[in-house]
Amino acid sequence: MRFVEFRPMRFADMIPGYEYRPDLMLLRMQTPPLADGGGQYAMSLEVPVWVPPEYRAPSAENIRLALALVEAQNPDAARQLEHLKAAARTPAARRYAAAHPLFRNAVQGGGHVDQA
Repeated sequence: MRFVEFRPMRFADMIPGYEYRPDLMLLRMQTPPLADGGGQYAMSLEVPVWVPPEYRAPSAENIRLALALVEAQNPDAARQLEHLKAAARTPAARRYAAAHPLFRNAVQGGGHVDQA
């Protein structure tokens, strides 16, 4: 995984009909662009997650905690996350990430961790 955003959920993030706690964080993971026969695409996953207030700052440690909570509490999201991690480890994804600093060390929208 190369890009992770970790921030408070906004109204625009919410899906109609789902009940949200007012203190949920949004954990968004995205791979570098991947190539297939039809061109390039990126894979991403967005999942709401609750963490205690003292772990809501966008730091690498807090993002790892949120990822662990998602993996432990949401089997569907855990499977999707494993798929994203595998895609981010492909040689093409690693080459793209190495050539584009956004996926290596830029802080975008509240949080970044490089854990490929």
